[in-house]
Amino acid sequence: MWQKLAAMALVVTMLTTLAYSTSAEMAAPTVDFSQTPTEQADWVFIAAALHDPVNYMDDPDYQEAMALHDYFLGLGFDEEHIILLVDYDTMNPIVDGAATKGNIFAALDFLATVSTSDSFLFIGILNLGHESGDGFWVQLSDEPLYDCDLDTKLDALTYDEMVVTLVFRYSGGFLPEIGQSGRLCIASCKNNIDVDTDFRLSNALTNPNADWNGNGRISFEEAFWDQWSWANWEYNPTAKDKIWGSVYAPGA
Repeated sequence: MWQKLAAMALVVTMLTTLAYSTSAEMAAPTVDFSQTPTEQADWVFIAAALHDPVNYMDDPDYQEAMALHDYFLGLGFDEEHIILLVDYDTMNPIVDGAATKGNIFAALDFLATVSTSDSFLFIGILNLGHESGDGFWVQLSDEPLYDCDLDTKLDALTYDEMVVTLVFRYSGGFLPEIGQSGRLCIASCKNNIDVDTDFRLSNALTNPNADWNGNGRISFEEAFWDQWSWANWEYNPTAKDKIWGSVYAPGA
């Protein structure tokens, strides 16, 4: 009997050790920015944390991440200035790594070294949101990303204009933290909505009908109100705009 108990204890110990080592490995950033250009430029950073390793291409967050990537690429952004973190899509050459907290922090830390007072920055986080007594957060494969964590990283960036779009449950809860001067922050729903929405900024940015003022260009504000007006008004997508005037992506 004692041999069986000892064997069981050994198995438990091995599994526990494996779990800790795996967690530590996942928490470490795996994206290497040492070869990324560092000249002054505008930057796009999109992270889509997915939850189905088999059918991830059917995930609306995956599709939105790819659509936003293609939108900025179509405007003339250099591929090297679009940082794309997407879970599971490891063979796609445009994907830089998985959407872990370690990689998200590494990407934002890199942007803090290359962004300037002339930079336009677009930050997109697509995930599954939560709310608790500790604040609002999104669950990643290694650690949760809290609203205060994201704000701390955004505070370290230098920019002329920054657009942040958050597409997940409770995303409106992030805006009091991250809605700072020089930023247009867009959330797909209010801070008390525990339902996935169909808010897709990329749809409006590429839809001529979203050009509400008829100037031939679609601002991020117009894209936001277009999505609010017909797609998800019942979830009340919300925005905090601390930029004077309309915000357009360079090349739009």
